[in-house]
Amino acid sequence: MFHGSGGGTVLLCEREMRSTFPHLMNRLVTQLFALVGVISLAHAQAPDPEVSATEKGIAIKGEAGSFLLVPAALRLTETNYEGEKPVLELAGDNTLVAKFPSGAEIRLQASPEDKAIEASFSGVPAGAWAFVFQMQIPIDFSRGGRFSLGTAPLQDFPADYSKQLLEQKTAKQFTLVNPAGIGLTLAATQNFMQVQDNRAFQWPVFMYIYTYVFSSNPGGSSFRIHVESLDSAATTH
Repeated sequence: MFHGSGGGTVLLCEREMRSTFPHLMNRLVTQLFALVGVISLAHAQAPDPEVSATEKGIAIKGEAGSFLLVPAALRLTETNYEGEKPVLELAGDNTLVAKFPSGAEIRLQASPEDKAIEASFSGVPAGAWAFVFQMQIPIDFSRGGRFSLGTAPLQDFPADYSKQLLEQKTAKQFTLVNPAGIGLTLAATQNFMQVQDNRAFQWPVFMYIYTYVFSSNPGGSSFRIHVESLDSAATTH
């Protein structure tokens, strides 16, 4: 396999080079493809966000950012825009309880294992219209962030203020993508959803609003919000 003369240089024969080189190249290419596949998979399958109960709301933390989903109000009528404001308190077992002046109560249990928020409520006055939940979105999302309600295509957050309501519809899912292209979804019982630009009130944040309308869920006393990361492929559409 090797040819040498005295103490001279040992050379690899041309025939062996021809037979070995293709195998080495094939092996190298295979390893490169495997490495690219691992990197792509890791990027596409970001871990699901963590959910936990805090004194101020349900914390949602993941690669897309950190957010707080808050039980903001109980609207006794459709035109009662301000609604009753709750007192929030932790009740152990990763549970947040919101108590309203009228006697209504809603319990939000964060399930880290299921990446979900289990909501149950009681004491709602007859004729009451809806619970309202809010989640602030940093104004930095105006620099390339996107969102959608339901199955609609993603749309950009505006760089400059133009209108208060960016989108509103009855839907089951809210999708949020940060300027880096990393996203998450909140899937819930179908109800009224809105995305609002709070620069309308001299407050530089965006707001996701989920309104659980009682008449749309007759007899209901519980619902679930599931939180998960968004496949990076979906953020390109």
